[in-house]
Amino acid sequence: GIWMANIYDPTVSVNPMTSNKIKINPYPNPASGFITVPQARGEATVNVYNLSGLKVLSARAEKGRIDVRQLQSGLYVLHFEADGKQYHGKWYKD
Repeated sequence: GIWMANIYDPTVSVNPMTSNKIKINPYPNPASGFITVPQARGEATVNVYNLSGLKVLSARAEKGRIDVRQLQSGLYVLHFEADGKQYHGKWYKD
């Protein structure tokens, strides 16, 4: 015969209240010179990716500010880790 089991494993589910991925909003948006990311302080290295997923910048934020003058105009995604949490956000470069 056929044997079936209903398996539930609570360790596999994701609770949005305990997720360590946090969406942020860098500003100004759009930006032409610097973006401000208040959550990126201290030792956080911010990685910036273009929409093709290519890393185009890796920089340490100075007082939460990142110099983006060398980037071409377009939409970018940033990612960094701090205090055991993962932060991500999008912004447009003029």
